[in-house]
Amino acid sequence: MPLIVTPRQFTQRAELFQQLAQFMSAGIPIVRALEQIKRSPPAASFRAPLQRLLDGLAKGATLTESLQSLDWLPEFDLALIGAGEQSGRLDACFRLLADYYNDAPGSSGR
Repeated sequence: MPLIVTPRQFTQRAELFQQLAQFMSAGIPIVRALEQIKRSPPAASFRAPLQRLLDGLAKGATLTESLQSLDWLPEFDLALIGAGEQSGRLDACFRLLADYYNDAPGSSGR
């Protein structure tokens, strides 16, 4: 993960997590949700990490394991996603992350 995160990156991450929360709440499996988002991601730079994430899932890794291998998200995000995966509440965790990035100082959300 880059050392400096811009307000635009906060907004893009918020959008990614918001989309994931919506898909999960609608009962769409994580793989299908990620494939859909990859087609039209919040940022073009998300395509490669999303593909690597999908590749990890296809090899049988958990969502958390696949994300950890990417070095793409902060530890806080990984911990929350791991808790969501363990509890079966990924939708709520993605929603919390979306709110977090929308409320982050300098973000253009809310």
